Amino acid sequence: MVELSLLIHRGTTPGVYRLAEVAVETYGGRAFDYNAEQEGIGDLGFEVVEEPEEKPVLMLNVLPRSEGR
Repeated sequence: MVELSLLIHRGTTPGVYRLAEVAVETYGGRAFDYNAEQEGIGDLGFEVVEEPEEKPVLMLNVLPRSEGR
């Protein structure tokens, strides 16, 4: 299982974006490149919309603390 995140830079044109390539770096520092079409993930994407004027709602995902800490 992986969790992916993406930083949307200021000035990015609103619209629907589809994956073409994915670059992954593991927590151990190993890097892997994937071609989205060959990996069968080319239908995945995201949408950039105009930024709203309202203050954003915070959504937090808190993971349970492990016993070893």
